[in-house]
Amino acid sequence: MRAFNLDVEVVNRLKGEENKSQLVNEILRKYYSEDLTKDELTEQKVKLENEKKRIDMRLKKINEELDEYARNPIKGFVTRTSV
Repeated sequence: MRAFNLDVEVVNRLKGEENKSQLVNEILRKYYSEDLTKDELTEQKVKLENEKKRIDMRLKKINEELDEYARNPIKGFVTRTSV
């Protein structure tokens, strides 16, 4: 992960700047506009794919549990049809 370091000039500008949010937005735009290397992009892609798989598996498990509850309501588990 790339560290974001403010240099002395930027810190001094922040201290004296009236419109700090505009300067902060300018700094963030500059920081996030830096090109990522191919390795960094690949790493981000793999992380996102793994996160998607984890979420998909969790969603599948939740749907299976809901289907099971619909087929066999547990005593004490309130369903819409039992109210």
